[in-house]
Formats: sequence, C-alpha cells, structure tokens
Amino acid sequence: MVLAAGANAPEFSLHAAVSEKEITHTNDRKTVLVFHGNKTQDAPKLVGKAVRAAHPDWQDVLVANVVNLKPFAGLFSKVASAQIKQTYEKMAGKLTDHPEEYVVICPDFDNAIGPLFGVADSDKEPAVVVLDGDGAVLGSHTGLAGIAEAAVGFLA
Repeated sequence: MVLAAGANAPEFSLHAAVSEKEITHTNDRKTVLVFHGNKTQDAPKLVGKAVRAAHPDWQDVLVANVVNLKPFAGLFSKVASAQIKQTYEKMAGKLTDHPEEYVVICPDFDNAIGPLFGVADSDKEPAVVVLDGDGAVLGSHTGLAGIAEAAVGFLA
C-alpha cells in the first residue's frame, strides 16, 4: 500500500540524470515524486504537464520522475542510461531557464526507492506521492487514471 497522507516519507537520496541534482525526502519545497517505468511512461507526461500548468515556477514545486529501471539493470544499464540522457537533452532543449530544475529524471536501477513508498512495481502501475518540504506525505495515488488530477489536488 502506498504511503497515505500524514505519513513521514522514508529517507532516501537519488541523483537526477545529467544534472546530478540530489533529490531527498526533504527538498525545502513541495515535491512530486512520479514513480514509473518503461511500460508506464505516460504518467510523468500527464503529471508534469498538469503540475506545471498549476505551478509554473520551479521554486514552488519540484517534480521528480523516479524511473524503475530494474528490467534494464546489468547488461542493458548503459543503453538505458543513454536513453535517459537523450530524453533529458530533448526536454531540456525546449527550455531557456533552469532545465535542471524542470527536467528531473532519477534512474532507479534497483527499484529500491518505489518500495520504500509502498510502490511495488511502477513499471506495471505508476504512482505519485506528494511531499511537503519537510518530508511529510501530502497524498498519494496509484494507477494512471486520475494521476495528474490527484497530484495537483495534493499540492492545493
């Protein structure tokens, strides 16, 4: 079961691809964690678009995509890393200011972070968890249906 509102987020640390920006359970601003994999890659697009429409300033809300790359661990990790870098560069190329703040893709080759939040396999079913700036869960949602609306609602 995904962590419910009011729970404390587990301590974790991830580094974003390309920018190496560190993402933790406390980021001094509200944080939207989008857990997804290759088979559920529509989730970050939906959530990112909706959150940025409601909160366009990167200083207000951090959106971090936590990509479950366990199926690509080992021999395929270099290919997956190259694909993530290419995705970052494509998205960042559309931005003029602070692409490292707007394009935050965090590879999780061991799928170690999702299960800490109760997300067993985000490659099968995406999830979103919204944190306040101090590591408390504001809300969570599992499944693609309604994921964007849920994320925006938890930020209100």
